[in-house]
Amino acid sequence: MRVILVPVADRPECLYALDAAFRLAAAHEANVVGCHVRPHRSDKAKFNPAAASRLFRRVAETNRFEWSRRPRLGRSGLAIWREMVGTPNRVLGIVGPLADLAVLSRPEIGRFGPAHEFLLAALLNTARPVLVLPQRRRVARLGRRILIAWSQRPETALAVTAALPLLRSAEQVEIVASGAQDLAGPKAAQLREYLTHCGVRSHVIRTPGRNVRKEIARAFVMTESDLLVMGAYSRNRLRERIFGGVTETLLFRSQLPVFAYHV
Repeated sequence: MRVILVPVADRPECLYALDAAFRLAAAHEANVVGCHVRPHRSDKAKFNPAAASRLFRRVAETNRFEWSRRPRLGRSGLAIWREMVGTPNRVLGIVGPLADLAVLSRPEIGRFGPAHEFLLAALLNTARPVLVLPQRRRVARLGRRILIAWSQRPETALAVTAALPLLRSAEQVEIVASGAQDLAGPKAAQLREYLTHCGVRSHVIRTPGRNVRKEIARAFVMTESDLLVMGAYSRNRLRERIFGGVTETLLFRSQLPVFAYHV
């Protein structure tokens, strides 16, 4: 993990996303790229690049990152600022694929403004994992105790491989398998074997699968986890998603920090 991308606006929730991004970057010798996006014609009071830049610089200095206009060969611990004009879909489709992780705060429940648009753009257009954080509080511990929500689907396996830098440094890794494992994909026990190959000790928790969302949430609390790793929608399922589904609920309507990946 070398590049962590954070869309930045002059909004309180961005502070929590930036705080988490810089702490992860410090732990994994990465750089943080802050990107402010504004439309071609903007209301300056609503889209304030100078205020967003000040917020980014302040959090960077608090975390002792060096301000830089561009990356430097082999250097980590840099804070790099970008301002781009366009839509979230367009801009994140340009900068997102060349970052290792995008970090965002989840939108307020039931609100479909810019925060919702940015999160969907990050999930759909970056082909990279996305870390979704609670909007109104700082996550004091992140990635020390990780719960993997296993579903036998390709996007979940991709989420696990993308999260390997975090899994390798975690103190505890648990796998929750909800319901019958009767799909064609690998079972939780095979995931556990794979993680063993990668030097990650893990344990499998099995639940009935009658209410997958609640069972994952209960496992998260029971294991005292601070990060949930899961697969997000496939491209087709995202276009046809049903609001209230497990993925939709955990990404948009919970208070859990979620590391998600889609294909």
